[in-house]
Amino acid sequence: MRYNSTRGGISNVSFEDVLFLGYAPDGGLFVPEFIPVIGQTTLRKWKELNLTYPEVVKNIVRLFVPTCEISDDQLSIAVANAYGKFSKHEVIPISTLKTPNGRINVAELFYGPSKSFKDLSLSLIGQFMQYFMERRKAHATVLVIT
Repeated sequence: MRYNSTRGGISNVSFEDVLFLGYAPDGGLFVPEFIPVIGQTTLRKWKELNLTYPEVVKNIVRLFVPTCEISDDQLSIAVANAYGKFSKHEVIPISTLKTPNGRINVAELFYGPSKSFKDLSLSLIGQFMQYFMERRKAHATVLVIT
């Protein structure tokens, strides 16, 4: 998978480069060259396999990041490191609440290190950055503020 700028000034950019560039040099945002389709058959298979959240993440990431950039083993390590810090094994537990009209299911998105839904994506982004920095034999300090 390669990435292109929404303004058309740059195309064919790798995931690694997109990760560190942020905005495209032409001021646009990077988007994938195409949006992968996850068919009903695949979704049914994932449901039958009763995949955990980290397993689903690995399957979805693989649609956007080729093995030539991050191997399956390295992806597994990154995902394990990202979600191993969550206080719930399920990562996103689902609670069922009784309401006057029946029941509703609620996804609890606050079990990450900062107790914020953003941990679901940013924990993994940090792992990807660390992987690429180690591969480059480089160091970076990332300051994040919300």
